[in-house]
Amino acid sequence: MPVWAEQARLDLGQVLGAMGHPEARRTLVAARDALAVLRSPRQDEAATALAALDQATTGR
Repeated sequence: MPVWAEQARLDLGQVLGAMGHPEARRTLVAARDALAVLRSPRQDEAATALAALDQATTGR
């Protein structure tokens, strides 16, 4: 069950990021960290989404 919950958190973070919501970064960080602990293959996706969000918000 925890893997599903963290995958849902990742999906939520991606949606929040696409909407420009201020909670997007915090949600993606939590998902990335939890997915890494769970050794989920989606941890790379979370890291990529977080990097893309950071790049978009810093304008680089």
